[in-house]
Amino acid sequence: MVMVLMLCRSLLVSSTKGSSKYVKWAKEAGVKVSSLDDSFFTNPVIKNYFKACIKAVVKRKNSLSGVR
Repeated sequence: MVMVLMLCRSLLVSSTKGSSKYVKWAKEAGVKVSSLDDSFFTNPVIKNYFKACIKAVVKRKNSLSGVR
């Protein structure tokens, strides 16, 4: 089985503010980042936040079927 995950579009659309949220969370945690959303692509802390989120989604176990 092959699964393709496409989240990039939602990160860049201004109505969802996907990447902006990651930058905001990093600022709130005390990470020094620029005010630009480009920090999402360059700051290692923010990139790790995103990687952790993706990992949680991919490794999630369905509570009804038990399928990972």
